[in-house]
Order: sequence, then C-alpha cells, then structure tokens
Amino acid sequence: MDVENNTENKSVESSSEFVSEKSEHSTAFGIFLIILGLVSMLVPSLVTFSAQLILGIVLIFQGVFYLYKIIANQYRESTFIPGVLSALAILAGVLMLFNPIDSIISITVIIAIYFIVNGIMRFVDMFRSTGTGKKWYANLFQGILFIVFGFLVLSSSVMSSTIVIGFLLGILLIIEGITALKS
Repeated sequence: MDVENNTENKSVESSSEFVSEKSEHSTAFGIFLIILGLVSMLVPSLVTFSAQLILGIVLIFQGVFYLYKIIANQYRESTFIPGVLSALAILAGVLMLFNPIDSIISITVIIAIYFIVNGIMRFVDMFRSTGTGKKWYANLFQGILFIVFGFLVLSSSVMSSTIVIGFLLGILLIIEGITALKS
C-alpha cells in the first residue's frame, strides 16, 4: 500500500514537472513569436522579400523532387499530373526568384482577394446563424474588417505591396505568440 502511494506521488510529481516544463517552453516560444512579429512589422519589406525568396526556392526544390520521382518511376499511375506539377512548381519558383516585385504584387492581390471572400463568407455565416448572439456580432465585425482590409490592400500602390506581406506576417506571428503564451 505504501509502495503504491509512493509510486502515485512520483507519477504526479513527474507529470507536474512536465506541465511546468511545457508552460516554460510555451512561454519562451510565445515571447519569441511576438518578438519575431514585431521585427516583421518594423521591417516588413525585408521580411516580404525574404519570404518571397524562400518560397521561390522551396517551389524549385518541390518541382525537382516531383521530377526526380517521375524519373525514378515512383508513380505507379500516370505521370502526367506530377509532371505538370513539377513544371509549374519549377516555373513559379524561377519566376519568383527573377521577378521578385511582380511575384510580390501577385501574392498581395491573391491575399486581398482572399480577405474579401473571407469577409463575404463571414456575412453568409452571420445570416445563416439564428439570433444575434456573440457569434453573429463577431461575424459581422470580422466580415466588415476583412472586406475593408481586402479593398485597402487592393487599392494600395505597388510599393505598399512590398510591405503588406511582411506586415501581415508580423500580425500573424504576434497573434500566434499570444496564443502560445495563453496555452
């Protein structure tokens, strides 16, 4: 009986150590993300160009990987779709590396359209819900915010396109950091 209690106490102690260790990691990770988000918001152009460069390189590697799998005959079925994906990924990656401004503008337009469609979907969700509870008001607020922000991004100049992605990434990192701090 004493042995059982001792074993239970040890497992409770080790699990509480795990929880406190996890909380310390979550806190450190949350602080790191918030700092990274603030830096991203302070130098958004640098972050935008860096993210675009990394995405271009990743697309090229992904295309080469698909091509390797086709050559190594690892696709048992048709190689048409993997071949098209390979060519598109390599082409998109090369275009991103050699035309950074154009690709940043394209990504910014896609993000703006995403925000507008997301805002419209919030309104659709709002009208589907019954009553006017918290969810209804949250959807109303988010819908307006997404649509306004989407049109602001669309109406921005070419130079602000280089800022938008880095700034949005900064906001996202700060939100993720706050979420990590709360968990």
